[in-house]
Amino acid sequence: STEYDAAGNPLPGKKTYDMDGNEIEPEEEELVTESETTLTEVDYGLLMLFVGQFLLIGSFDDTGVPQAFFYATMGGCAEQMTSLPCVYWFVMII
Repeated sequence: STEYDAAGNPLPGKKTYDMDGNEIEPEEEELVTESETTLTEVDYGLLMLFVGQFLLIGSFDDTGVPQAFFYATMGGCAEQMTSLPCVYWFVMII
């Protein structure tokens, strides 16, 4: 950001020096796009956690264990879930 004096003229930039007294040249400002700003705000660790969770759950579902557990706990109600006793049994299990 450029500072201005009372007459509206730009003031020279502040100079910075290193420990030996040498002037440090300011780096050129880079234009940053909105997508670059957004990508810096992404929590990639959390994103990888969710990717891993979906892979794990999908793999576990492919084993058939959840379906076998459902049929084992629901018994005869597994085929006809709309009957009233089966709905109550399902709600009680969950």
